[in-house]
Amino acid sequence: MAESFNNVCMINGQTRWRKHQILFCHVSITYYHEFSTQHSRNFCIFYITGKSDDTPATLNTPGKMALYNNLNRNEDLALKIDETVRSIRPDGWRGIKAKENVIKGGILSILNSDPTEVERIFQILSAQREY
Repeated sequence: MAESFNNVCMINGQTRWRKHQILFCHVSITYYHEFSTQHSRNFCIFYITGKSDDTPATLNTPGKMALYNNLNRNEDLALKIDETVRSIRPDGWRGIKAKENVIKGGILSILNSDPTEVERIFQILSAQREY
């Protein structure tokens, strides 16, 4: 017993298949297989590289990708925050409140938003090793 795409062809020992049923069954299975194979390939590429086919080329580090994905795919904003943090971050800033506040101030000047959004972006940045 085997079932395929949307129960279109059920193989239950039936030997009387009309030609259009067999053709439809073959086309349905082929389409389903090609779709799932392509989807699996795209997922594997995204999982390995962290990028999909539509990811901008300027997002070439994991930190930039994390910002891009968490800022509603806003490439300009992600690159601006990345550049600002790289230019103002003090050495050994992790765990030292005063140095962390320097980075948060830089993020706040770009986002012009509430402190909860700044804190959210800061948590993303602090999880990245490159900063």
